[in-house]
Amino acid sequence: VIIDVDPQTRDLTVMEVAVVSNTTDRTLIARPGDQPGGGRTLWFALPSGALHPDVGEGLDRVPVADGADGLAYSGPVLPGKRQVVYSYMLANPGPSFAISKVLSYPTGRLNVIMADVGQKVSGPKLSTKEAVNIKDKGYIFMSGESFGAGESLGLEVANFPGPSTGGQGLSSSGHGRWLVLPLLG
Repeated sequence: VIIDVDPQTRDLTVMEVAVVSNTTDRTLIARPGDQPGGGRTLWFALPSGALHPDVGEGLDRVPVADGADGLAYSGPVLPGKRQVVYSYMLANPGPSFAISKVLSYPTGRLNVIMADVGQKVSGPKLSTKEAVNIKDKGYIFMSGESFGAGESLGLEVANFPGPSTGGQGLSSSGHGRWLVLPLLG
């Protein structure tokens, strides 16, 4: 997950990248009655408050309403690995906040990289690693391993700076980021 922090509004733009691994020798397909609304072979939950979800790669490119609780793929999942990329926005969360989402699949390793704007970040099962510098910007780097299907990923953020402008609302450009790369399999 990559989260941009807009320097003026402090809105968050989130992009998640997952590597899905079908380690069997069989193609996975959904049965039409598996879930309400039809079958799906992959499901990625969104955190509460997610706005403007968009699919970049690996999932059905269908319109998704704001406030949707997740993104689905209903096509076949062939043996091997595939990359899934999707994004959404979270409105300015305030000086202290938590982000939580349910992981749909077992996740071997999960990395979080968040732009360092002076905040403190923590999360169960995540340990802070050495800070990284990308394009002359500092980032907080956290990592965790062995997350189970249905387990929640939680991030707690404190001392998050307020917006530098009076307005709130979602901007289209961001400059800080955090990154979570779940590796499923």
